[in-house]
Amino acid sequence: MAGSKGFLFVDAYPSATDPRSRELQRSRMLSHAARASHPKNRKDPPKRTTNHVSAARKRESEQPVWEREGIETHRNDGSTSDEEGPSHEQIHNCPKRCSGVYRWRLIQRHSRSRVGGRNCQGAKSAKHPYNRAVERPDRTLPLYKGNSDPFNSTAVPFSAFDLALVKDDRVSVIDVCWPAEISMRGNRAILVAETWKSMPSILDAEAVAHAIISHSHYSRAVRYQIQGRRDQNAMVLAEKHKMLAVRGLRDLLENYRQNGRSDLLVQIRNASAQLSACGIISGDVASAQVHFVGVKMVVDMMGGLKSMLPFQSEALLFSQVACAWFNRQRPVFHPDEWNPQSWAEFSRSLPKPLSSTVDHGIPPTPDGCTTDTFQPSAMSPTVRSVVKELRDLLYIEEVKIALAATKSDMAEPVFRWSVLRKLAIRARNLVLWCDLRDIMSESAAENGGLDELRASNSSTAFNMILCLTVRCFDRAILEEFYYIEQPSFRFSTMFLAEVEANLKRLDPPFPSGRNSDDEHLDIQGQVLQDERRFDMLWIYSVGAYIEHCNIKPSSRRVSTAAAEPLVSSPTTPGVGKQDTTGGGGGPFTALFSRLVRTLGFGTFQDLTSFLSERYLYCARVQDESLRKLMEF
Repeated sequence: MAGSKGFLFVDAYPSATDPRSRELQRSRMLSHAARASHPKNRKDPPKRTTNHVSAARKRESEQPVWEREGIETHRNDGSTSDEEGPSHEQIHNCPKRCSGVYRWRLIQRHSRSRVGGRNCQGAKSAKHPYNRAVERPDRTLPLYKGNSDPFNSTAVPFSAFDLALVKDDRVSVIDVCWPAEISMRGNRAILVAETWKSMPSILDAEAVAHAIISHSHYSRAVRYQIQGRRDQNAMVLAEKHKMLAVRGLRDLLENYRQNGRSDLLVQIRNASAQLSACGIISGDVASAQVHFVGVKMVVDMMGGLKSMLPFQSEALLFSQVACAWFNRQRPVFHPDEWNPQSWAEFSRSLPKPLSSTVDHGIPPTPDGCTTDTFQPSAMSPTVRSVVKELRDLLYIEEVKIALAATKSDMAEPVFRWSVLRKLAIRARNLVLWCDLRDIMSESAAENGGLDELRASNSSTAFNMILCLTVRCFDRAILEEFYYIEQPSFRFSTMFLAEVEANLKRLDPPFPSGRNSDDEHLDIQGQVLQDERRFDMLWIYSVGAYIEHCNIKPSSRRVSTAAAEPLVSSPTTPGVGKQDTTGGGGGPFTALFSRLVRTLGFGTFQDLTSFLSERYLYCARVQDESLRKLMEF
């Protein structure tokens, strides 16, 4: 007689060097175990003869009355297909545990009364077994053979490995969308819990579930690519689930045309939003823009962005503005649709007034900074308005740090307001850049298809570069400075490269003197006569900071437990000279140091005060890097 078939036990906790790989490998093993233990994958039990059935009935006749009634109750509720009782071999091997009632795992509700005490219901009904038989079905939840696979309740086949990827993906989304809040408040776990409540669920329609799984596989492939590894299987699975999500979205649209139910609109919105996020993370920004248009239509039908939860709308707007910047197109959602009220109106609408130590407010423009003192400058009034709004938001960042340090109740509404305000300013800057690009395109068409920057006037081309510099500053200071696990200054470096390329194509070019060492005096005179000299000083300061942090990421200071003054204290003599060799060696660093000396700034405080009052400068973030690049 052949022996019984053996079982293969798989170690679900293998040893690995990478914690993320170890967790994913463990999830694969758990997924395999859940799939192998599912009733659908088990072999059908052999048919039992009449002798087996009679033996089982004889066994049941020897049990108390209340147990036999409990068995009949479980048989009649239609929750099992195994009504013939255990096999003859099972009865022979375990005659005491293979009866019908032991085939179920009876999960009873825990009572507050002490088991066996006076208040125990079992002790009171011991003399009346019929009453106990009536109470038992109400206090039990039968699970067939102890099997309860949670992944069998989703709309699509969902494994433990997929769930682990979705968890990692949600954490990555939080780190990208809210890095400053996580660094200031230390509420990463709270944000993770909130996103699971507000973001689309894996229990939704098939299109939504496939889109969530696709985005998680794309996220895994990107993480591997950043680490210098390649996971081709992740890309294949991501594309597969993406196509299934698109197919499911078509079914949802057809179903909505026939029924017109509001719940279908929610599923269409969630599926389209997830597919647009898949397009961004995979680099297919064109398809992402198409899905964003669909999201815009559904959101308008549902009453606007106010119909969405706060974290869901913030994540949607973040990805939508990012996609618009990559496409160099105007955002689908106009910034006026979500731009909150001004800080003065918002602070008055708070349920509790902010303390004087926290709300130092937005400082007024210094008395000396009139319209004349801003000259010489080639910055247009529209660009200057965007710069002013972002400069006001920098002061609110200090308010947020103070609120986070004191753990005030007003921190949550202030952080939610600042996120929407930041995205609105970013979108306005993009709209302004697109307007300038249209002007340059028309000018190039009139001049017979010449280069856009050379065909347009110098002011339009230069203001376009200023918009790109604002985008670099916004991305580097308000987001990438706080990145811990994400690549630091990745996108701000890309925008800075575009700024450098456009500066080389300016006509007339700004005199830098890099190739004219013999004519240093003439170059200095040309710089002092150029109206763009202070604008270029600010552009060089932003580029020098990004270059320094990109070359030396350890110079980033992530700790923001306490607020620091916006203007640093005067430097001690010789501080700049001691660390000049430790900074970055990029082109903006050299141009920044040379232009500072040419314009005649005496101290580091004079320079930072000028940049913070007239342009954009965050002393808390930039002082440590730029001080090393200065020589006074």
